[in-house]
Amino acid sequence: MARNVAIFIKVVICAVAMASPIHAQVSTDFISIDCGSSTSYTESTTYINYVPDAGYIDSGVSKSIATQYKTSGLGRQFENVRSFPDGDRNCYTLKPHQVKGTQYLIRARFMYGNYDSLNKFPEFDLYVGGNLWTTVNISDSPSTATAEIIHAPSSPITYVCLVNKGKGIPFISVLELRLMKNTIYNSTSGSMTLLDRLDLGSSYEYRYTYDVYDRIWTIVDWSATMKSISTSRTVINTESNYAQPSAVMQTALTPIDPYGALGFSWKSDLTTQYYLYLHFAEIQTLGTYDLRQFNIYLNGAIYGVNLTPRFLSATTMYTSTPITPTATLYNFTFVKTSLSTLPPILNAIELYSLTNMSQMETNSDDVEAVQSIKSTYNLNRIWQGDPCAPRNYIWKGLNCSFTINQAPRILALNLSSSKLGGKISAYIYDLKLLQSLDLSNNNFVGTVPDFLSHMTSLKYINLSGNNLNGIVPADLLAKSKQGSLTLSVEGIPYLCLTSPCDHTLPGRKTNLLIPIIASVVGVIVLLLVVLVVALCRTKKKKPQGVMNNNNVHPSNSPVVVVTDEMPRSQASIEEPVKGSIMQQTQNERIHIKNHRFTSSEISNMTNNFSRVIGKGGFGTVYLGRTDDGDQVAVKILSASSTQGYKEFKAEAQLLMTVHHRNLTSLIGYCDEDETLGLVYEFMANGNLGSHISDKNLEYLTWEDRLHIALDAAQGLEYLHIGCKEPIVHRDIKPTNILLNEKFEAKLADFGLSRAFRTDNGQTSFVPTIVAGTPGYLDPEYYHTQQLNEKSDVFSFGIVLLEIITSRPVMSDTPERIHVSIWASHVLSNQGDIKLIIDKRLQGDYDTNSAWKVIEVAMACVSTTSHRRPTMTQVVSDLSQCLSMEKARKNEGLTSGTIDSVEMLPFGVNNEFGPSAR
Repeated sequence: MARNVAIFIKVVICAVAMASPIHAQVSTDFISIDCGSSTSYTESTTYINYVPDAGYIDSGVSKSIATQYKTSGLGRQFENVRSFPDGDRNCYTLKPHQVKGTQYLIRARFMYGNYDSLNKFPEFDLYVGGNLWTTVNISDSPSTATAEIIHAPSSPITYVCLVNKGKGIPFISVLELRLMKNTIYNSTSGSMTLLDRLDLGSSYEYRYTYDVYDRIWTIVDWSATMKSISTSRTVINTESNYAQPSAVMQTALTPIDPYGALGFSWKSDLTTQYYLYLHFAEIQTLGTYDLRQFNIYLNGAIYGVNLTPRFLSATTMYTSTPITPTATLYNFTFVKTSLSTLPPILNAIELYSLTNMSQMETNSDDVEAVQSIKSTYNLNRIWQGDPCAPRNYIWKGLNCSFTINQAPRILALNLSSSKLGGKISAYIYDLKLLQSLDLSNNNFVGTVPDFLSHMTSLKYINLSGNNLNGIVPADLLAKSKQGSLTLSVEGIPYLCLTSPCDHTLPGRKTNLLIPIIASVVGVIVLLLVVLVVALCRTKKKKPQGVMNNNNVHPSNSPVVVVTDEMPRSQASIEEPVKGSIMQQTQNERIHIKNHRFTSSEISNMTNNFSRVIGKGGFGTVYLGRTDDGDQVAVKILSASSTQGYKEFKAEAQLLMTVHHRNLTSLIGYCDEDETLGLVYEFMANGNLGSHISDKNLEYLTWEDRLHIALDAAQGLEYLHIGCKEPIVHRDIKPTNILLNEKFEAKLADFGLSRAFRTDNGQTSFVPTIVAGTPGYLDPEYYHTQQLNEKSDVFSFGIVLLEIITSRPVMSDTPERIHVSIWASHVLSNQGDIKLIIDKRLQGDYDTNSAWKVIEVAMACVSTTSHRRPTMTQVVSDLSQCLSMEKARKNEGLTSGTIDSVEMLPFGVNNEFGPSAR
């Protein structure tokens, strides 16, 4: 066994620096940034040249720590910070000197010092490129915190990013990068994050110029069980691997009891792998018959045998593969052998955790292209770090591909409405896999560039609303006609589709004859139209008891209507209805049996429209009261409604024929003079969206959320299977789920609903124009335009995720991350439901109930409809979840949520300690 372990352990002889520091020119392989500073300077003790960070980042604000924290012992580089109140991710761009096969030591340091006068310690994440490095948790104003990683980059540019987690504003004091030889730390599985680097037996902290790589060797007090020994002689070696400073290796610890053991321990995380480096050097002159030899034990098992440190030569012992913990506490014990006359010694320790760097960086050609586009237009966006990675922080306006073992590629570029001018940049051509390009509503001039014709991956181009001129390249037009490309060039008056181009550019002489003839013809046509309308009105009598033809839609969100002419990658908002409501609805009426109110009754009911309780594309909702004293909600269709009469008609007719306790009830309507509206039962607690928002100080309990979800599911199930013909709602979202005074949920807004005939009880897919709300729209329905009940199931799944997480359907970040993508990413990478469920609940829920609800939600949002459950299955599962939660409360059970394991700090608090012996 000992022989096998001995083979597994590698012992290497390492060189060290000279004992006396050499005050020479600092290496050009150093990047040393004083974040927030405005001047360059040379630090007086290390002779390191620090520079301002203006050349490395273009966001954030410079701040100074409070005066009381600027003590004499504090380094100058800690007096300023750069704070990042804007944006979720802010990144430093480092371009270090490149040597083939190198690795870098990257160090970020933080001194809060109450710089913001809030005396509130933030917590935020650090990323290297697209990979999480560590979490910074500041806990003390006068203390400095340090994060350090040894990283082998895969590209010439290294990004260090600070990510806002919503727990305080990120900031940074110092950022340093040092070039190192790749033979020193040999992790092949990822990068190595420093937990501790200890100089044992020393009273001083050493770094550059003692350490040529500027590693910081901190001190620790283990004097209770061990004593310090030292030498003034230089510890050197002819080899040059680790290059530990001689000053560090000139001290060591040994047991106070000459016959005792030396030991230390650290707390381990069972989910983390570790690299441990033990540095030895014999620093005492031994007698003729003296021998220092010892064995090393890890948790009682042999780890190294017969180790004899070499006199004044550095020896490093390490394992070639990372340590995988089997216990939460690791005890190392050094015991002298039977032949040894002297106790064991230990000079220095380094402990690292393995950091996964599996997220590949974006293709370098794409990065260069999009950086050039940013520079060309001087974009006023926080476009920093890797454009595509990590996935949750893709640059605003980009969409990327993510394929296993392949670098992300940029697939979409959206610079719409960005106030850009000049010519269309040729750097766009360098995005070789670009599929969608949106440059609409800017001030671009010149001709449509021909290089767009040669971008073989492009499927969609939107140039609308610019100042372009000339002729659209013939190849682009040909692709558009063939259907391989969707080209949008609306609203460009001086752009021609064919040659010759007859449009007159500004400043040229015009032929006045054509516009004059066109004007005269237009006037004649207009007069004829007016005459025809007048004749029709004299011949038709207005019917009684009917509604005017206009469209009502009570949602505050825009409705998407996609036609065959629109690009599959985009959805447009429905065009406003032309003309007045009364002019459009003279000949199209509906009849309903519910109570019909006059306009004066509506006015009295709403106290002359005095209290508004909602607004949307349809118009306004007012609070009313009937003669019986019952409160009602009165929707009045606006004369400028953008959503048309068809939805209004559909909703009224549907609510005449379907009745369920989880569907809102229609009380009556008004169709008189210019008043067109619907009267509904009043829902005292508004819509679900306002109650699940994390911006609301009050929040729903887990049981309340399950009740609401179950109510909404039952209403949707009734539409699918309880009606004579199945009805698909098509616009399920939180704002269309209303809550009464008892917080009972009812579905609302049936303007987009569709009914289907069935064959043998089965509803087939029905082709239809796509309609719904962005974020909730079933992707399969969107792409195929084939509708069935499973489209509602998808939308309900999104609502269920919002109920669970209290996150909006699209994040409020520039990257606009969809809640289903976020949830899937968290579950697949961390598998901790505490990271999914609204943190305000503080674990007050049954774990099994929570897991089942999440599983139901994720099944509902499957990309293909056949993998989604029916609403009957959803109702059954949610009923079980509610029963489990009620049982927990009735039995007084505590929460079953599992706490994630706490990670070791990154060197701020020392987790090493002497073993109790």
